Amino acid sequence: MSRYPEWARRGGSAQPADAGETPQESAAGSAPIHLALEPVDFRKSFDGLSVAVVEALGRDPLSGELFVFRNRGGDKLKALYWDGQGFVLLYKRLERGRFVWPSHLPRQPSRHDYKPEDLA
Repeated sequence: MSRYPEWARRGGSAQPADAGETPQESAAGSAPIHLALEPVDFRKSFDGLSVAVVEALGRDPLSGELFVFRNRGGDKLKALYWDGQGFVLLYKRLERGRFVWPSHLPRQPSRHDYKPEDLA
């Protein structure tokens, strides 16, 4: 038995972006954005964040949606995205200040969902 869930072992079997649409266009276009409200351990990378997407956010990491996590200090972000061929991991560290994170939201879900136009 593998230590990774079945979806993590699928590798490149997920459907790629539509023909004529680059992964960047599909990511920037209309993909929902999910913010994890609770901080995550920033030692996690592709596999660990994929598990956090399933366990904490209740979503499929291979869905093509964007998943955003922050560290406990609030000065770092990691974003995970499946582009149809593999995971893309973005990392941002602020030199000064902290990211503004939703704190006024009901705590029942562990995530908050946005559409790209909500963040414009």
